[in-house]
Amino acid sequence: MRKPRRPGRWVSNETMAGDPVTASGVTVTPLARTLIVRTPIGGVVWSRPVAVRVERDGEVRRIRIVDVTRAVQVGLLVSSLAVIVAVAAMTKGVKDGGRDHEHQRNH
Repeated sequence: MRKPRRPGRWVSNETMAGDPVTASGVTVTPLARTLIVRTPIGGVVWSRPVAVRVERDGEVRRIRIVDVTRAVQVGLLVSSLAVIVAVAAMTKGVKDGGRDHEHQRNH
């Protein structure tokens, strides 16, 4: 197991192993990346799957897990930000265009 990246009193980031499961001579152990944030009034623990360790016939393989949900969430966030910026730019353009038009009509 990997040691915490930032060991400390307030924040730590570790790769943690879950309980191994053995069936038909194959042992599978889930691995998760865990971020722990501690405060004087409590804390937050956030874990996400990163891999499974598979042991068979004395051989150990690590199979990476692609977190599709996380990729979709990042895509939605980026898309939302792009829409907000586009709407803000269009709104500013409409307001500025309106002011220029009023200014030209009055002079």
